[in-house]
Order: sequence, then structure tokens, then C-alpha cells
Amino acid sequence: MGHTCRAITLSCMDFRFVEGLFAFMKQTGLLGESDLVAWAGAGKPFLDTKEFEFVKGQIAKSRELHQSVEVHIVQHHDCGGYGGFDGHFADKNAERAFHKGEVDKVRNILQKEFGPEVKVIGYFSDMDDAGNVHVSAME
Repeated sequence: MGHTCRAITLSCMDFRFVEGLFAFMKQTGLLGESDLVAWAGAGKPFLDTKEFEFVKGQIAKSRELHQSVEVHIVQHHDCGGYGGFDGHFADKNAERAFHKGEVDKVRNILQKEFGPEVKVIGYFSDMDDAGNVHVSAME
């Protein structure tokens, strides 16, 4: 009997966002319905020629073993994989726009590699002053 799930979720490995990521996945039904891969910079390895083959292989393996058809990419505020927030962005809106652009690039790459039927959904994770993590879709 095969195991199937609808998605693979790619996130950053940053410990500050793990609990919020799991809460988000539970709330949206991704927990238990998604393979999960975490590394520095969520979508960044797709844009790095040294890491591209490895990360592409993770998507291929999820599709092969579990027939996943969606890719959820969760970028986040102050990501060290991208150099952090300070000195790189004028404000959080600029940072979010940058990360949306990164997800758009990854979407193009994945649809070229795996076909246009692959649904790629981007999210941005942020933390409020009390340390609570909030994840929202990037439109």
C-alpha cells in the first residue's frame, strides 16, 4: 500500500519559526498531508547552482514516493540565509516583496522542471513583538 500526501513544504531551518510553522501547517491541513524539508533560506537553494540538484531531488523524491502535487514555500523575516533584515531592506514591506520575488523565481524553475501542473504557493512568516509567529500567503 502506498503513502500519498498532497504537498511538500519547504521552510527555513531557523528555530525561531518552527513552532509557528507547525501551528500554521496544522491550521491549514498541511500537517500530516505534506512532506517537510528545512534548510537555510527556504527557496534560496533553488537559486544556487551548487545546491540546485539536491533540492530538485527532494521535490522529485516527494513526487515519486508520495505523489505530491503542491509545493509550499515558507520564507521568513530576518532570514540569515539571505543575509538577514538589517542593512538589506528599507522596511518589512520591501523585505516581503523581495521574498515574493524569490518564490516567483522558484515557481518558474519548478514548473519548468516538473510541469505547469505543479502548484507552488508562497508564504511569508513574521514575528510580532511578543514573539508570536504569523504566516500569511504571498499574493
